[in-house]
Amino acid sequence: MYFQQKNYYLCVNKEIKWYDGAETFTKAEQAHLYDARLNDFVPEKPTFEIQLHQKQTLTLPYGITKEIDRIVLNVDDKHTFYTEVLKCIK
Repeated sequence: MYFQQKNYYLCVNKEIKWYDGAETFTKAEQAHLYDARLNDFVPEKPTFEIQLHQKQTLTLPYGITKEIDRIVLNVDDKHTFYTEVLKCIK
């Protein structure tokens, strides 16, 4: 995965927050969302939601492109990840 404008650094973020929503997303939400969680037999609720300053073009395998404005993901070391991203945003 990469952004076409090569802005794949976390500093393109507007904000990061602890995710507080449903485990699954509606079709409308999925249209502008990149779900960076690993696929598993038992889906887990995302840990973080990252809002981007502006929509970015994401290029997926097989040349599929998608316009996204937020990313949801899970990480192992939650607090370290959160503090490092906050340093980058400020």
